[in-house]
Amino acid sequence: MCAAAAAASSAQQKFGSLRRRLDQLGYRQPLGIESLPLVERLFADLIHTTESLKNSRLNTSSTAGGSTGSGRADGDGSHITSDAQIDAYKSDNARLIRENNELHQQLIHVKEDSEFTIKGKN
Repeated sequence: MCAAAAAASSAQQKFGSLRRRLDQLGYRQPLGIESLPLVERLFADLIHTTESLKNSRLNTSSTAGGSTGSGRADGDGSHITSDAQIDAYKSDNARLIRENNELHQQLIHVKEDSEFTIKGKN
């Protein structure tokens, strides 16, 4: 019985600790004790991803040598500076905006056709 009480106490401590950390980050949604293992893993992945992003940004800025974004690669050509990355995102963004506008126009036409069909039946 003592082992069960220790396990329950440990689970409560983990739950309390995780709940506080989630609250600090603004995640105030309900959390059930049965979800604790899943949320712990997701939270650990979130922390790991955040740290990886920070490290990646630091490496990118240090690789660029503190330059103002000349768009050049470093000596061996293996790293792309931020200007090239930004251009790639701008290109993707422009394409996605065009696609979104096209889909929006199609949706408007389908809605108009639907309304016309409904009015025609009345």
